[in-house]
Amino acid sequence: MLWGLPVAQSDAIAQGTGLVGDFANFAGLVFRSEISIQVGYINDDFKLGKQSIRADVRVALPVYRAAAFCTVTGL
Repeated sequence: MLWGLPVAQSDAIAQGTGLVGDFANFAGLVFRSEISIQVGYINDDFKLGKQSIRADVRVALPVYRAAAFCTVTGL
């Protein structure tokens, strides 16, 4: 938490730099496909009584107003 707001870490920008903006009003989350869940066995999992579960989803983050976002350095 930073200033009472949630923080998400990422390797996409340099260390000591943060991205701030009005995500609630000027960004969205668009699902490109539905959630896909796959259940199965890998190698000798059947003998061991184990199952593997894989779930994935494709999403996009459109930004509707670029001026609502900026980077902050020196953190």
